[in-house]
Amino acid sequence: MGSNISSTRAGLQRHINLRLADLGFTPVAVAGEPALDDSLLKYIAHNHEKDRLLSTYLCPADARLQGFLYEYLDEVVAPKLPVKTLVLDR
Repeated sequence: MGSNISSTRAGLQRHINLRLADLGFTPVAVAGEPALDDSLLKYIAHNHEKDRLLSTYLCPADARLQGFLYEYLDEVVAPKLPVKTLVLDR
C-alpha cells in the first residue's frame, strides 16, 4: 500500500507541475523526476495562445457576477474576477 501512495503522490506532483507550467509558473523540482519534455512544452505554448485569444472571456456565471459587482459597487472601483485560475482536475 505504501508504494501505491508514493506512486500516486508522484503522479499528482507531475500533474501539479504541468498545471503550474501552464499558468506560466516555474515547476517545482521533484527528486528523481525528469523535467517537462518538449511535447509538453508545445502543449503549454498552445494553451497560452488559446488563453491569449480568450483573455477577456468570462463564462456566463462569472460574467453575471462581474456585472453585479460593477453595478453594486458603482461608486467604488469594483474588483475584477480572475481570468487565469489553477484548476486541478484530479
